[in-house]
Amino acid sequence: MPHRLLLNGIAATGLALGAIAMLSVTDADRATAALDPIASLAGRWSGLGTVVPASGTVENFKCVITYLPEREGAAMKQNLRCKSDSYRLETSTTLEVSGKALSGRWEEKVHGLDGSVSGVVTPDGFDVVLAGRFFRARMAVSGTGCEQSVRVSPERTDYIREVSASLRKC
Repeated sequence: MPHRLLLNGIAATGLALGAIAMLSVTDADRATAALDPIASLAGRWSGLGTVVPASGTVENFKCVITYLPEREGAAMKQNLRCKSDSYRLETSTTLEVSGKALSGRWEEKVHGLDGSVSGVVTPDGFDVVLAGRFFRARMAVSGTGCEQSVRVSPERTDYIREVSASLRKC
């Protein structure tokens, strides 16, 4: 499998969900987030990320993510655009939250990749498994009201060791 295709798939999937963890610092805010864990995502997020390949140079990228809540916070559509000097990603994702369970589908439009998302809402964010035709990865997301961090770790590290990003909304 080509290195660039796998890199783009993992980066797209991880960052497509990157802004999921809009969780607050206070207990009251955490209680609200538990009742409606994706409502505070609405709007535009931006930030920087890094791809750590198995070999070669670390690559930095910029991202903009927009979230559109649906069905009174039980679902959300997300659009992501990321780019660096050598590649571009455009994804759309549909997410649903049912209790503590998170599920969804994603599609990367530039490279024609897609897959599923499944996981759980945690007190500090989300823990999910990203699955696609060419890879499987774990993703940890944590954050506060204005910032969040994402770390994606593929099961196989022969091409990518890690994808991470820091995003801001405020």
